[in-house]
This record gives sequence, C-alpha cells and structure tokens, in this order.
Amino acid sequence: MKSYIFLIGIYLSSYYITNAQTTTLIYDLIVSNKTIGTVKTTKTLEGNQTTYTSDTDATISFIIKTKITTRMTVVYKNDSLLSSDYKFYKNDNLKEYATVIIKEGKYILNHDGKKTEFKEGIKLSTILLPFEKPKNNVSYFEEVEGCFKVIKYENETLFKLINPKNNRNDDYSYKDGIMQKCVIRNSIVDFTMELKK
Repeated sequence: MKSYIFLIGIYLSSYYITNAQTTTLIYDLIVSNKTIGTVKTTKTLEGNQTTYTSDTDATISFIIKTKITTRMTVVYKNDSLLSSDYKFYKNDNLKEYATVIIKEGKYILNHDGKKTEFKEGIKLSTILLPFEKPKNNVSYFEEVEGCFKVIKYENETLFKLINPKNNRNDDYSYKDGIMQKCVIRNSIVDFTMELKK
C-alpha cells in the first residue's frame, strides 16, 4: 500500500512539473538611443498559481562604468497577488529592496524598511504588463513604489500608465497582446524597453 501511494505521489509531482507553462520575453534596455543591457521577463503557470519574474542586467557608462542588476519575483494565486520580492543592486551591492506579503488579510509593503499597509485587494500589478494588453481606466499596483497607477487608452496599440504621485506618464505599446515597447520616465533618466526580435 505504501509503495502504491509513493507511486501516485511520483506521478502527480511529475504531472505538475511537466504541466508548468512558461512564457519568456527578452527586452533590450535602451538609454539615450544606446542599448545598455537586457530585461528578461517570465510568466510560469502552475495550477492555480502564476509566478512572474523580471531580471535586469545592464551597464551604464557616464564617468565610470556602473553595473546595474534588478531581480523581481511576483506570485499570484487564484488571480490575486500573493507576494512580491524586489532587489536592486549597484555594482553587486544591494541599494534598494521592496517586499509585499499578505498578513491578517492586508497587504504589507516593506520598502527599504518603511512599511505601508493596503486593505484593498490586488488583482493587477505592473509586472503583468509585458504579458497582457491592459484595459482602459484600470489601476495597476506598482510593486516597488507601492501606489496604484492608472492605465489610459491612447489608441488600439498604445497605452499610458499614469503615476498619481508625480503625474509622469509611461508609454506601453502592444502587438498581439504582448508588450513590444515601453518608455519609462523618472527623475534621473528615461529608459526604453524594446522586445528583442
């Protein structure tokens, strides 16, 4: 009987391993019309859980060369955000981190030691944007900044993501439901992600 249960366990575990579906998208990271690195994003479906990753590897050269690395993993379960983990490294030294967990029915964002609570449910966050064309006037949770950004429709393929904190607009363009290009604007430098062909 024990061997029978063991065999069923092996079968089920191999079934779930082989039935995980992963989609990978790789983007060139561009600053001032120069490619400085890549952003690799993945979406893995496994049962009722979906895991998204975004890994950036880049080198910026101003006066000196600076190695930039980011690692993000976001897990959804039953179409709701379960957890998020983000780390930003400069020359292999951790410079920024942000985690999101659920505790006592609330989301807790820990951004560099500062904690913020969110009571509302999170069904959409920005890590999903490479993999699905958004809808107009829908809010996406920003996993690092901890705010809800609103999508605005420009045309059939172009959307703007508006940051309510500073009113900056990021541009996202799509083809066949997949993000082809985005322009991210911030106070230091604007950068572009462009899907590799």
